[in-house]
Amino acid sequence: MGRASRKLTTIASTVDEFNFFGFGTSINNSGEVAFTAELDEEFGFDEGLFSGSGGKKSAVTTHYLTSISDFDGSDSRPSINNLGDIAFVESIEFDRGIFVGREGDFTPIVTSDHSVGVPTLNDAGTVAFTRSFTDETTQEFVEEIMTIDADGTLTEVADTTGAFAFFGFRPPSINNDGDVAFHATFDDGTSGIFMGSDQVIGTGDTLDGSTVQNLTFCEEGLSDSGQLAFVATLEDPNTPEGFRMRSSAPRRSRSEGATFLGDHKRSQRRRGAEVGTAKGRGSPTTFGPPSCPCSPECVEKLSEKERSGGSSLLEQV
Repeated sequence: MGRASRKLTTIASTVDEFNFFGFGTSINNSGEVAFTAELDEEFGFDEGLFSGSGGKKSAVTTHYLTSISDFDGSDSRPSINNLGDIAFVESIEFDRGIFVGREGDFTPIVTSDHSVGVPTLNDAGTVAFTRSFTDETTQEFVEEIMTIDADGTLTEVADTTGAFAFFGFRPPSINNDGDVAFHATFDDGTSGIFMGSDQVIGTGDTLDGSTVQNLTFCEEGLSDSGQLAFVATLEDPNTPEGFRMRSSAPRRSRSEGATFLGDHKRSQRRRGAEVGTAKGRGSPTTFGPPSCPCSPECVEKLSEKERSGGSSLLEQV
């Protein structure tokens, strides 16, 4: 599909007051995009959490700034749900925690001695995240995938005290039914993608007639209908590298309801100069950034500004 048939909306730009943007964006069904950013030198390089849904400077909402809040500042990806609430990881006097809210009204969801990872938030107010700590009894390093609901009930989804060695680099994915999917590596070095306790697919499995050698899964990879989107690297002796990556129209995997995307192309991640949204007809060619390579809702698209030295972070809606 040509560029002329797409509608691009700039949410924020370094042409205005922003110096640079954080490591990722999150968009809800209303088109509101949440992001972290640092402001220009004239604003003291202040850091904060922002959101917007239009192309005008006045459309950007500031949820907090480090200069006038207790937060230390974070470049981590926030997670916005369809109610407009935003979950994010931050620190206060270097004590790291997870918070939910907007426009200065925030509730601490997780504050503990454990190290917590970047959260994902669903419409019920349930947060999924990883946390890690050293077990005082065994002196072993333990990693857990947890959920905490709006009532404060904490539930363990999986941990590394058993067969798992560690979990994927990206946060777990949670849908509006409270289902949680994640990537994990076993003690023997093999890995897989799991929905709760059920393994959907793993390295060594056969997919499209080839052996799966590697899997990538991210926080936008689980839909409300229980479908999964992921990237699979397959063994292919006919290529110089000995592997290929598959995608395309959704196809069934080993688990009912699971699908994968095909003909995926990798792109070089570049520091963004704009945060925006994109709309279009048909099936556009998209390039998934390495931080979230499997999600049709989180894509990076080259723009004219990127070709001239800048770059844009875009959401496919």
